Amino acid sequence: MRPSEDRVEEDHQQPLILTDGNLFNVESANLTLLVNPALLSLSRNAVYGIQECSLHGLTTLWTLSLGHKHIPCSVPDHTFSKLRILQVLSI
Repeated sequence: MRPSEDRVEEDHQQPLILTDGNLFNVESANLTLLVNPALLSLSRNAVYGIQECSLHGLTTLWTLSLGHKHIPCSVPDHTFSKLRILQVLSI
């Protein structure tokens, strides 16, 4: 493998775990700097809403954990539509 290919593979393996905080709303601006995360955990925050397009840039996401949230029973249409390789969704 070339060095650039190694870097992409390493980035793909990176988790981002933001638990036990005061994150109230998931917006695209919150997630714009993430590079190829495989796992995103926002568990045990005070999230009450997810902006419809906020997750669209996370195309390498395998696991998304939103457990213990105050998210309304319904989320906007297409919220998870771009997460084509998502294997685990925990709400």
